[in-house]
Amino acid sequence: MIMANLSDAEVTEAKNAYEAWELLQKAQFNLILFFWEPSAEAWLNFFLRLKKHPTSHRAGAILLTSDTSFPYVKEAVRAGVADTLIIPCSKLELTNAINRVCNPVAFHQSPRHSLPGTTALLQQESRSYHARVINISQGGLFCELDYIEDFAVTVPATINITFQHQEKQLTANGLYSIPIRFYVLDNNANYSPNRVRIAYRFAKLPMAVQELFEQLFQFATEQEQLLLR
Repeated sequence: MIMANLSDAEVTEAKNAYEAWELLQKAQFNLILFFWEPSAEAWLNFFLRLKKHPTSHRAGAILLTSDTSFPYVKEAVRAGVADTLIIPCSKLELTNAINRVCNPVAFHQSPRHSLPGTTALLQQESRSYHARVINISQGGLFCELDYIEDFAVTVPATINITFQHQEKQLTANGLYSIPIRFYVLDNNANYSPNRVRIAYRFAKLPMAVQELFEQLFQFATEQEQLLLR
């Protein structure tokens, strides 16, 4: 459910509070979702230890429970759990709870922009594939295209991007890009992929492309601000 609604989230699973604590020692996490029962004491100790961490290294937490009247719910809140969620729950309820505790958009390394009319040409050796750009940032892009059998979803691509900006076409060419996520939007009658989405990370941006992106993204930000007035 998380991946369906927050498509670029990275999710790691722990079997219990002890394994979760070990994971926290190895990597930075922004959110913990956990089920208190039946190891209430282990989770209580987990969050009491977590409260001793510097604020910048603490992960927000959501308690999944079948009944908020259970005594341990109050203990969880006192121990630092930010929110509770009754399960089973809907996708919307889960997404809203995550947004209350940990705004995922805030963790994007660079702001993403949707620029109308932006297209990409993905090149793999002698093959080329046309795609519609859904959003783009200094770090990479997310695009949609018709799936063709010889398209290698795990292979890097050299990407040429065309922007429609104030009745002009601007281009950013030769961006070596690494695929990081792939989704099938629609299937054919034989269940093979028909329409797909793929996210790429730019390996490196030439200075000229960085300057072009800054110009376009500044314009996009100004347009977004006008819509909010």
